Amino acid sequence: MGDFQGDLLIGGARIKNVHGELQRQIPIPHSHDWMLAGQLHLSRCEGEQLETYRTYRLRLSDGREAQVVVSRCEHGGENDEFIADFEPALARAFATSAGH
Repeated sequence: MGDFQGDLLIGGARIKNVHGELQRQIPIPHSHDWMLAGQLHLSRCEGEQLETYRTYRLRLSDGREAQVVVSRCEHGGENDEFIADFEPALARAFATSAGH
C-alpha cells in the first residue's frame, strides 16, 4: 500500500530510521493515533531486539503514530535483513479478549 520511514520505540530505547511497507492504515476516530499493519525491514542487530507479541510505538516520518504488535520476525536472507510483520495493538488485544 505504501512505503514508510520512521522510528520504532522500544520502552525507553528507539530504533531510528526504520523502513517498511504499510498494508493497512486506518485513522482512529477522535485520536491522533492510527491503526497500522505491514512489514518492517531491519538489520540483524535491530531485528534481534524485537520480541513477537510485544507492543511497540511506531512513529512515521509523516507524523502518524500507532501502537503495534510484532506478530512475526524472521531473517529475510538478503543483506542480513530481518523482516518483521506488525499489526495494530488494538486488533491483537481484541482478538485475545474474544478468545481467538
